[in-house]
Amino acid sequence: MSFAKAEFHIPLDRKYFSALANALGDTPTSTIEFHLLKRHLCDVHAACVPGERIKFHAAVIRPHPLPDELSAYGQDAVLIRKLLGEFKGWRAVEVDCDIAQELKEIIERDPIESIGKKSVRLLNDIFFVLTRPVNKFSHESVRLMTPDDLYLVESSEFSGHGDSFGSTIQLLTEGIVACGVVRDDQGGEKPVSMANTFAISNYHVDIGVVTLSEWRHKGLACAAASLVAEKAQALGYIPVWSTGENNLASQNLAKKLGFTEVSKRTYLIMD
Repeated sequence: MSFAKAEFHIPLDRKYFSALANALGDTPTSTIEFHLLKRHLCDVHAACVPGERIKFHAAVIRPHPLPDELSAYGQDAVLIRKLLGEFKGWRAVEVDCDIAQELKEIIERDPIESIGKKSVRLLNDIFFVLTRPVNKFSHESVRLMTPDDLYLVESSEFSGHGDSFGSTIQLLTEGIVACGVVRDDQGGEKPVSMANTFAISNYHVDIGVVTLSEWRHKGLACAAASLVAEKAQALGYIPVWSTGENNLASQNLAKKLGFTEVSKRTYLIMD
């Protein structure tokens, strides 16, 4: 990401969202932000040089689907601290590892008024990519979802997972979804595990997986993620997987599917 010297910081007009996405680049670590910017599903404050071709020095992105988790880009920790102060009600921000400790110390010295004085905890976010054919796993209860499954997905405990596409129907028509589906007490179908594309850029898809606690360790998540990754690769995308350094189960699942670690960013968590 290449930034010029900043002249001021502003709430970024949506007409510049594509320019910011292009400045971030289409990389594994920026897939989600690239997706949100292109779809106008976020709010942004940025330090930039205005003009016919706007240039960015730092930017903080607030996703509409997860408004309490911000993403910051740029190498000026002081400037990023100023931009963070423009947002209220958040609990974590992800930044480049190189500036995480400096930003932590700045926030602890100069607390952000909108969220109050907090201790700041660092947690690395590990990024994996799948550059060879996915290791395939199947389960009799797992299948790809289609738009015909709209009611089934929307009535499940995973109904909010379409928010990163704007709606569940857009997720089902423009993204990739696989669910582990079982029979409920009334004899109807009930999704108990779900893997889906949380974000899609030009070259990458970010895959998220969630399983109800009582249905874990049964192979459902592995089979669902395998299906999503397989279809993504068939469409020409590179699957991306990210997880906190303390989530060993997620890391092991990624490795089981064939993902390899490529990079890290760091969360600053306000405790």
